[in-house]
Amino acid sequence: MIAKGAATTLLITLTGLLLIFIIGLIFSIIGSVIIFYGFTLSRRGEDLHRSYGLLTHRASSLPRRRIQVLEVEEKMLRRLFGLATLRADTAGSHREHEDDNEGRDVLIPIVRRSEVDELLPVVFPDLNSDGGDWQRVSKLAVRRWTIKGSLVCFVSAIVLIILHRELLALYFLVFIPLVYLINVVNYRNLGYLMGERYFRTRHGWLGRSTHIVPVNKIQAIEIHQSPFDRRLDLATLSIDTAGQAYTGRGPRISNVPIGEAKAIAEMLAHKAAVTFYRW
Repeated sequence: MIAKGAATTLLITLTGLLLIFIIGLIFSIIGSVIIFYGFTLSRRGEDLHRSYGLLTHRASSLPRRRIQVLEVEEKMLRRLFGLATLRADTAGSHREHEDDNEGRDVLIPIVRRSEVDELLPVVFPDLNSDGGDWQRVSKLAVRRWTIKGSLVCFVSAIVLIILHRELLALYFLVFIPLVYLINVVNYRNLGYLMGERYFRTRHGWLGRSTHIVPVNKIQAIEIHQSPFDRRLDLATLSIDTAGQAYTGRGPRISNVPIGEAKAIAEMLAHKAAVTFYRW
């Protein structure tokens, strides 16, 4: 009876979470359709023009030179269907409130991922000529993430044992190998690319984000180390620009060896100092 009660509790919890996810997804889709109905993007000279909206029609002009950060956003559901969203932060951009969701940051709401590389030069004309190879971070990232995930499984098993006094709750521990495999895949999607004129970062597996920032738009470079980072000689590298209101704090890469992080920071600082900033 106790084992059956634990299984019932787990089933109810998972069902509730699934229902919340589905309801949230439906409202999100409806909201996006209303906001971006009839979306068009055009270019006139150096300016990008957007027009969209069903209940409230919006039109805006965006000078390409003011774009500080470009994000290729692939949320879980869109990634499953090979779709992406292009978002941009501009100089001086800011959120009027936390739930600001009027599409003012969206360059293209929905596009096939296979077509993104062809569209990026519309925003950054010289991006394709700024080549380089994607670099991965330290493999210690996999170990750190696996330890965290394993602790969650272990604590969940202990809590269920205390509540239901049934050793069957230890089945949570069978998820630890899965946690490891997921972290290996996440690691393969985490990296950065240093070009002459652009710096790019990438992170996420089910939901992936790629940030692109022109080097001449960089305002500050931060190297952060938590106590756990210092033990492993790792660091997180963050890039700040004049506007980062919508693209998730901009380019940011974690689990970089501290020596490598310092070298990247020095190189970016030097390139930003010798390039001309155009407002």
